[in-house]
Amino acid sequence: MLSRMSCVEVTSESFCPRPRTEWKNQLESGFGIFQGETLVPVKLHFNAFRAPWIREQIWHKGQEIEEVGDGSLILSFPVCKFHEVKMRILQFGGDVTVLKPEELRQEVISEAQRTCRNYEEKMF
Repeated sequence: MLSRMSCVEVTSESFCPRPRTEWKNQLESGFGIFQGETLVPVKLHFNAFRAPWIREQIWHKGQEIEEVGDGSLILSFPVCKFHEVKMRILQFGGDVTVLKPEELRQEVISEAQRTCRNYEEKMF
């Protein structure tokens, strides 16, 4: 983020970008900025309330949307790391459920439980 930069200097050094073939798959394969070599398929179920907004969004170029009879939907796409997608999932609160993979599901459950504990304890 630009706001985190300090002590910026202009130098005479130049930058020569690497060929696109060397980095394209690292940036365009999985969801978000956290990339890697192994893709993990993610399946998220959005309830009928949230589904209209999700239908309008592109989370990943390879995403698939499966319509469910009650107006809800299942969104599927590949992920390399769970960091960013977990934050995105949590922003939808109870309107989304992680169906796959189980490891991501458990991370979201754990974070939701931790959030609940914040509200069970006395405030400052």
